[in-house]
Amino acid sequence: LEPEVEVCGVLVGHLKHDEHGVCVHVTDVIRGEAAKQQGAQVTFTHDTWNHIHHEMDQRYADKRIVGWYHTHGGFGIFLSEMDSFIHKNFFSDPHHLAYVFDPLAGSEGFFRLHAGEFVQAKRYWLAGRERC
Repeated sequence: LEPEVEVCGVLVGHLKHDEHGVCVHVTDVIRGEAAKQQGAQVTFTHDTWNHIHHEMDQRYADKRIVGWYHTHGGFGIFLSEMDSFIHKNFFSDPHHLAYVFDPLAGSEGFFRLHAGEFVQAKRYWLAGRERC
């Protein structure tokens, strides 16, 4: 709604397993209501987490948090130092993903932590279509 303002939230879904290992299937998102937005960074507040946990309990009890998302309006696709801190401290499970979307450029990407470093996914499917 506001492409120049950073927004955040969590990715909700399931873990699936196939011959290649674990696959993360994102089915829903919960917007990070009451997140603190300042310049080019966003912070999950205590109220944000209360909202997320309430939504998980009420609407997604059969699913789990599989990662998080945030926007970078006009800044491109990357994880800043603050983004890295958020991921390492709040989304530290091996399957957790970080989805970054730049609504002004129309670019996007998924990142995961592998051997202590963030790597961007080379391929993924979004709305049933493969993206590379």
